[in-house]
Amino acid sequence: SSSSGLSSSNAYPNADQTGCELCPAGKQPNEENTGCEQCPAGTFSDGTAVSSYSAVCKACSSSSGLSSSNAYPNADQTGCELCPAGKQPNEENTGCEQCPAGTFSDGTAVSSYSAVCKACSSSSGLS
Repeated sequence: SSSSGLSSSNAYPNADQTGCELCPAGKQPNEENTGCEQCPAGTFSDGTAVSSYSAVCKACSSSSGLSSSNAYPNADQTGCELCPAGKQPNEENTGCEQCPAGTFSDGTAVSSYSAVCKACSSSSGLS
């Protein structure tokens, strides 16, 4: 999967340095740009070409594929999974934790983190 016309911050030179190769999903180019390394904890990469290095590994909340603040990266960091009902992403965004006392979550995708676990009075499902 090498391409000479590949302009991407998610790429590194191939073995004979005649072109570039994309890092696979879940990884980003290493600091020396000689290969790939795992995305930092709490982020994921879908392995697509991106214009800036900071966009290679991204948080689930900033992802266009599943833009949700109720999501965390899956085990191999190639995509995102929603937290189930009753839970919210943990602070490190590496998994889910129980909603705080007095709040609930129905497990749906939401746009802001503060909307994941909400009080019953702010719920549209039962007012």
